[in-house]
Amino acid sequence: MEHIGHPTPYADVVAAWMRRKQFVDSSGLPRILPLSGPTGFATLVQKVSPGTKVRTVLSVLMRYRNVRRTKDGRYELLRPFFYANSHKTTAFEPIAYFLNDATATLSQILKQRQARYPEQFWRKVESVYVSEAIARKFAAFARERSLLFLEELDDWLEAHRRTAVNGTTNRRRVGLGLFSIYSSPEAATPKS
Repeated sequence: MEHIGHPTPYADVVAAWMRRKQFVDSSGLPRILPLSGPTGFATLVQKVSPGTKVRTVLSVLMRYRNVRRTKDGRYELLRPFFYANSHKTTAFEPIAYFLNDATATLSQILKQRQARYPEQFWRKVESVYVSEAIARKFAAFARERSLLFLEELDDWLEAHRRTAVNGTTNRRRVGLGLFSIYSSPEAATPKS
């Protein structure tokens, strides 16, 4: 595990690269960006997260294979969302924030607070009656469908994003986190 700091700037850079007109081509796909210039990676980082170190963001995104350097020295986005694990290492903070978010949601559900907050929810689907081959097929199916769903939600959030961020006191962080389940049926079977 390694520390990368708060994961939001990395996720925001990837999201902006996927959607902002300045950084996508005429077909809506992310452009391959030079490091500097008006449509460069450094400009993208400073627009999304002013004051963030460009080289740090680039290093993390490359280390976790979100971005790769092309032969001509530009940078290509490889994934539509920020991924924070590789074969060699995993970033600590995205896991910690995910667990914190899941715990906070569960806490709100248990308290059943309905005052000023929108209803929190936890939804889950699972089965203990599938073979290993079907489990693999389900994992591929769920990965594909959840990616499409998350892209739709991300588009919705981007369309409703406030442009004035600094000095706003009534902002809220909202989102949806998904995770996959894979375990032996014995772990899920209640003991008599």
